[in-house]
Amino acid sequence: MKHNSDDTLTLILPLSPSVNDSYGLTTSGGFPIKYVKKKGKDYFKDVKDYVLLNGFDIQANIRLSIKVFINFATNHKNDLDNRMKSLLDSLTKAKVWEDDSLIDEIYIKRVQPAQKPGGITIEIDEYKDSNIQKDLRELIQKMLELDNEIIKEPNKQILKDQLEAMIKYQEILQTRTNNE
Repeated sequence: MKHNSDDTLTLILPLSPSVNDSYGLTTSGGFPIKYVKKKGKDYFKDVKDYVLLNGFDIQANIRLSIKVFINFATNHKNDLDNRMKSLLDSLTKAKVWEDDSLIDEIYIKRVQPAQKPGGITIEIDEYKDSNIQKDLRELIQKMLELDNEIIKEPNKQILKDQLEAMIKYQEILQTRTNNE
């Protein structure tokens, strides 16, 4: 994935271990210390090997959006979020991105039916604000500016401009609701 590309980077990985299988907690001198367990270390190594083999160690440093499709090995009770920490940490350690704090949007879906050995497909894209979000931010900024003007010097035109901005804001929200 490159900075100005619309290409999606797709990785097909083994099922990540749960948080409890990846991380442990101990104490030293009365202070808690988090450590990575063997299953976590093995998973990190497997992901790093896959990433290096396929040339995905790009250390992206842009805002990201990811879609994660998890196929569990069985239909037993499994939490989707319980697999995310080791998955995201492994991709950080494998240098797919600089840090998982760059992720602004995450979509997670369970893939049915469950199939052994289980696995994860992750699609990584550059995060892009929707036009509606940009329009809303601009309108909110304009409304705040108008509020400041009213405080300084109230007049009918400023109030009219503020009312028009509020109507436009409601129209955008209605469009967004209709599109969902």
